[in-house]
Amino acid sequence: MIEAASSEERFYLYWTYNHLTGSWVQVEYLQTQLELAIAAQSYSDEEFLRAALRDQAQFVHWELGQAIDALEQNIPAVGRLNHLWINEALRSLLSEVRMTVYRLWADQCSRMQCAAGP
Repeated sequence: MIEAASSEERFYLYWTYNHLTGSWVQVEYLQTQLELAIAAQSYSDEEFLRAALRDQAQFVHWELGQAIDALEQNIPAVGRLNHLWINEALRSLLSEVRMTVYRLWADQCSRMQCAAGP
């Protein structure tokens, strides 16, 4: 899709891809943290891993919010392009993932003390 796009559209599509790759890496790392916490063999390991999971979830929640905001700020530029639906679909997906991450964070906070919400 990127290769077939005009130069203006190509820039937007590459920008979107590059911008969201960093956010998605953080989501994948959060998933790894969750799997490690589930597989913990001892109570102390689990507590340590769940604290890391809580902190990562808080960061990912913020990161996804930043990505959604960046996509929203690009709507005027996207309006001129034929790919507005991509922006809308990405914002919807990121919002759903962000809500899941928030629920994970809240679950971890119910297990341990949290100073402030994401």
